[in-house]
Amino acid sequence: MPSGASPHDTPSHAHPGAATPAAGPPWPYPESNQRVLHDPNGQLLGTILLFTGAVFALMAIGFVLFVGGGKDDRALFMVLPLVVAPALLCLGGGALMMRAAARHKRIAEEVAASGIRCWGRILQATPIQSDRRTRMRVQLQLEAFAAHDPRGMQDTSRYAPGARVALPVSIEQSVSLVQMGMLQPGYFCALLLHPTDPGKYLIDGFANPQGAFAWLA
Repeated sequence: MPSGASPHDTPSHAHPGAATPAAGPPWPYPESNQRVLHDPNGQLLGTILLFTGAVFALMAIGFVLFVGGGKDDRALFMVLPLVVAPALLCLGGGALMMRAAARHKRIAEEVAASGIRCWGRILQATPIQSDRRTRMRVQLQLEAFAAHDPRGMQDTSRYAPGARVALPVSIEQSVSLVQMGMLQPGYFCALLLHPTDPGKYLIDGFANPQGAFAWLA
């Protein structure tokens, strides 16, 4: 993607020319305000579980109020656990999922702010499982190279543009089936690597060896 170009969802050319095997490509890192920093699935599922737990809790309260006043409490002791248990499970599970989603977002914000802009050359792509009908979770083996940072904020004294940032790293990413064709050895992905923990990262998109770039779908 050329320096100064605006982000698009459709493929665009980063820079003519292909990368050499010894160093990273000369393309500037594509910057976008479309970067997703949260986990929508985790937040959605957590919200659903919390709502479901609240419904069960209200059912339990109503059952105690309207049935517990009777002479025969056997029905109360028999049925109440069947309502309270799902309520506790849903509320606890929802709280844990919301906490995990918040942690995921916090890490993503940290990587977006201080991560090293890199071009990762794909060495191997292995499908793991299908997320949905239109997406696939893939394990990628990459070698990462520092990118030219159009923001001018990258620490070039530590990593000069094109220099190797990390030995081959293994990461997992959910990708659209449409973009599976770009997950080939020799292709690249634009990613931000945490300065000290390569296990924390963000992928922004993929590029072919000639520099045609597409944002992560």
